[in-house]
Amino acid sequence: MGCGRQGEKHLKAYLSLGTVEPLICELDEGRAKELKHKYRVSYVSNFYEALNSLASRLDAVDICTPTWHHYEQVMAALKAGLHVLCEKPLAPTVKEAREIADLAKKSGLQVMVGFLYRFHPAVKFIKHLLDGNELGRPYFALFRIGGRGSRRKWKHLRERYGGAVLEMMLHVLDLALWFFGDIDKIEVIHGGIILSERVIGHEVVQVTAEDYALCCLRSKSDVEIVCEADQITPSYMNYMEVLGEHGNVFASILEQMSTLHFTREKGWKQYRFGYVNLIKKELSYFVNCLARGEPVRINTAEEYVKVVEIADEIRRRIYEHM
Repeated sequence: MGCGRQGEKHLKAYLSLGTVEPLICELDEGRAKELKHKYRVSYVSNFYEALNSLASRLDAVDICTPTWHHYEQVMAALKAGLHVLCEKPLAPTVKEAREIADLAKKSGLQVMVGFLYRFHPAVKFIKHLLDGNELGRPYFALFRIGGRGSRRKWKHLRERYGGAVLEMMLHVLDLALWFFGDIDKIEVIHGGIILSERVIGHEVVQVTAEDYALCCLRSKSDVEIVCEADQITPSYMNYMEVLGEHGNVFASILEQMSTLHFTREKGWKQYRFGYVNLIKKELSYFVNCLARGEPVRINTAEEYVKVVEIADEIRRRIYEHM
């Protein structure tokens, strides 16, 4: 559902798997016909009519629409008896996220959130080091994610749930919880609007959502965590570093950046993971879980509730001072 830039990436990934027959749903009939001819797939225009008439022939819905549609569309798909993969954010508020998680649990359906980074080998390498205690007790972590965010107007509008926290920081909040467990302290150092105007297409857009956020978290396992997210970086940027008693590790999902691992005993070691099609990895995992009748075990709706609880509090504190 939703065939913009991200939706087309999902479509290509499903077709490359060779085990999925996708049906696209797009309100813009011109766009739908373009993809129909380009990829030789069928399309429908009305999501809710399609759920009513085709649910018995479908297994799952993949939602790639703008953020403010997610809650309604996810709930409709679940009520139609279909599994769901939804681009992040699953829902923009804690209340809506809990309703989705509760309905999924009650109905026995799978809901997976599109947090791609967990599928990257550099990120999995950090998780492997932590699980194997190879860094010793971790005590500090730094996450940075930045980008321009100028492809869509709504990504910069508070009323449309745009902004650096929901668009960008969610990714690193998810990783912080995955690496270190529950959070018991949230401190917003700085957040607000740095670039008050954006040119998107040929339109000058007045920014109403935060385009910069810097916060400190502390996990219940006593790890101090610094998270920075923005929509002001000219190019996409991503990296993370974890410090432990026995060493540290620096990594990024960017193929031009190396992963560096230091230990007191062995010194530095460098790794290069190259390009990874994260969307294909993510969708392959989701499809395989459904094909085997197994539950989705990562990026679940229950996990997402914890992520959005932190994000909701960060946004609340930022907007108090904007």
